[in-house]
Amino acid sequence: MGENFQEAPLPIGSVFRRNDHVILLSKPVGEPRKRYRISVRISSIHDGIYQGFITSVENADDHERPGDFFHPEERISFEKRHIQGIAAHSAVNASSAG
Repeated sequence: MGENFQEAPLPIGSVFRRNDHVILLSKPVGEPRKRYRISVRISSIHDGIYQGFITSVENADDHERPGDFFHPEERISFEKRHIQGIAAHSAVNASSAG
């Protein structure tokens, strides 16, 4: 599962598009000590709010226990500032497009 989270550095002024896979790092309310690294496929962008579907989840602090807050195929909304990196899926898609 860890190979889904190979992060590429984000260039300043990065532009993300539909079907890009990005990495979010989230701390759920009520669980301040737990951090989740979430891979998301962007489905839409409107007024600075990104929406997408979770493709995979990793507990950033305990890789053996993904947790119960986020689930694959679940819809999620976020802002660009929450994006931590580009998921491995995007790098594969970009390299095969040429």
